[in-house]
Amino acid sequence: MTREKRDLEGRLEVIKEELEAISITLKEYLLSKEDLEGVTIGGFNIHLRRELWARKAELATTEEVCHALRASGMGQFVKEEFSTSSLSAHVRQLEREHEAEILNGEIELRDLLPEPLAAVLSVEPTYKVIAMQKQTKRRK
Repeated sequence: MTREKRDLEGRLEVIKEELEAISITLKEYLLSKEDLEGVTIGGFNIHLRRELWARKAELATTEEVCHALRASGMGQFVKEEFSTSSLSAHVRQLEREHEAEILNGEIELRDLLPEPLAAVLSVEPTYKVIAMQKQTKRRK
């Protein structure tokens, strides 16, 4: 099942790339039409859907946009976040550095964090089942 999953994921990536290439061509064609009506191909109605997104300008920084939003009375669009990936990497590094003490029961991983932080973080491990194809040994 793992092999089949990997094969299907690989095929899906190829299909996504092909769809993206076709989408670019179709978008150019549909935008060139004066009426912007869709077309029917293989039983599918193909049309453009307009989407409007507000993003930071190319030369602007995220901090500048956040500052401008707050200054304009639009602070509700700004949120503060922390990086789960970076923080997890830091905690894993602490665990590696203090592995012997943790295994001996001298300290717990949570003890290595500042108390206010330890009170609001979950640092429990999770487990995933991983299947890797066994490599056969080559004879020389």
